[in-house]
Amino acid sequence: MPGVIEKGIITNIDGNKARVSPSDAAGLVSAQITIPQRLRSNSGNLEKGTAVVYVLFDDQTGVLLERIDGEGNGLWQ
Repeated sequence: MPGVIEKGIITNIDGNKARVSPSDAAGLVSAQITIPQRLRSNSGNLEKGTAVVYVLFDDQTGVLLERIDGEGNGLWQ
């Protein structure tokens, strides 16, 4: 099952999961998708409103790939 790479804005973060609103459908919100270890906590400096690239699969699982701006504090925990 192929995934679709999307651009969007984080609408909510709950632990190691995030919900993202796709940039081409601002009224929609994704299922909870995984925040990889390298972007968690202060490493990725993620918060509501951060623009990200993510992949979403047909079964509504997915993972954040990166911040659009490439920023973060660069510290892995």
